Amino acid sequence: MDAKNLFYSKRISQIEEYANPSEDKNQFFQDLIKICNEHNIDAIFPTGTTATNYLSYFKKDLQEHVKTSILVENYETFSQLTDKWETYKLCKKIGIPVPKTILFTNTPETLEEIKQLTFPIIAKPRISYASYGVLFFNSIDEFKASIDKLTGYIDPGSDIHEPYIIQEVIQGTLHDVALCAYQGNPAMMLSQQRVMTLRDFGGGGIINLTTHEPEMMGYAKNLIRELQWNGPALFDFIKTAKNEYYLLEINPKIWGTTRLIVEAGMNLPQTMIDLFVLNKSFNEKTDYEKTCYINGCFQNALLLGFYNHLP
Repeated sequence: MDAKNLFYSKRISQIEEYANPSEDKNQFFQDLIKICNEHNIDAIFPTGTTATNYLSYFKKDLQEHVKTSILVENYETFSQLTDKWETYKLCKKIGIPVPKTILFTNTPETLEEIKQLTFPIIAKPRISYASYGVLFFNSIDEFKASIDKLTGYIDPGSDIHEPYIIQEVIQGTLHDVALCAYQGNPAMMLSQQRVMTLRDFGGGGIINLTTHEPEMMGYAKNLIRELQWNGPALFDFIKTAKNEYYLLEINPKIWGTTRLIVEAGMNLPQTMIDLFVLNKSFNEKTDYEKTCYINGCFQNALLLGFYNHLP
């Protein structure tokens, strides 16, 4: 790999190639074993959606072959947040407000259910990233005309045959809760508003502003405690004009505006290393600066971070 063509940190000591897991997941698995063992890697720190999903899927098997700490939640838990339908069911179970949602199947019964929703509606792949595959419909006729487009991003080893969920559109402003947790307890947490986004309907934040939204943060706490969650998670909410919150989805990995919370005084990457590699104790951190962050880059230059020679 030609390092001259890459944008990378001056702190990177070496660049290694691994197979694209969506093209050859078995080779991806073998490549990680080889890299970790050859270089005595202390920790793998995934960032991109595809790499994180597959790393979680292979985590248990990898741990039988390497001594490396794998900084992603176990797949049984992880999949409940990366799959929007599973997230919806979990929210209904523990009482977190969510938009009316239907699991799409191309049957007369499901179409009748969708017809009863309040339009406009939004179709989302159950597993996706960066708003890819999202479709809006203003009427049931528009929806019926586009049924053949409802194919989704399938996760590792998935047996999902209904790849889309259908939701009512909730009008409001986009807000997030960003956190890092250890065994269901937040080590750090903040809230933010997406003032400007990559797409007109949402997507990645271009301008984000830290806020303080205790009710929204409370919903996030309840969910991670239910799952005994470990690691980072970004909760996407809509806040209505009546100050009501609805959880839209959860991003259970490092996200594109992580720099915002670092600038606000919460070093999430270092916290991950402290908790899951160095086994340091922690006190919950919820004090942070009011900060505005303009995101100038949306492409992750690093899909997997390999850390070794930690102090």
